[in-house]
Amino acid sequence: SETPEFVRPMGVAFGDDGWIYVADTGNNRVCVFDERGGFRFEIGGFGIAKPAAGAEPTWDEGELNFPTGIAVDEDGTIYVADFRNDSISVFDAEGAFLRRFPDPFEQVGEGGSGRGGLGIAVTDVAVADGRVYATDQYQVLVFSTDGELLDQFGKPGDGPGDLDHPNCIDVDEDGTVYVA
Repeated sequence: SETPEFVRPMGVAFGDDGWIYVADTGNNRVCVFDERGGFRFEIGGFGIAKPAAGAEPTWDEGELNFPTGIAVDEDGTIYVADFRNDSISVFDAEGAFLRRFPDPFEQVGEGGSGRGGLGIAVTDVAVADGRVYATDQYQVLVFSTDGELLDQFGKPGDGPGDLDHPNCIDVDEDGTVYVA
């Protein structure tokens, strides 16, 4: 199939199989390429889970609204930071929608940055050892791969351990979390 044209891609991940996953932010999708760069398929499409007051939601399972980050686990499961839908969307290795978390209409732990204080305006995701690490505007939230909140840390500021709009996260082999 034809190679897609990107509009403001903001995230990339590499699968253990060598495949490349690109968060094509401006087109509200994820594009998947094989190890040689050949286009395989796309995931997503535009859907709004939390519209402006008076508007109707248009979100259907698997749709995205400004995907900013992406991670792929050892099984090929794809985790997408769905920034404007205040959640993480999860897809299987073939691109079928599995679930999303946290619920964008509920408070997350001690609070999140989603619109109205509900959900999280997730800017990036990483996955390691059965955990999903997500950044929002001022903190890191740690979930099980099924979406259970396990931990959260960070707060606004410029001191040690404080965060100011982090936009990238990764976890190394020994479990050290790196946040940009």
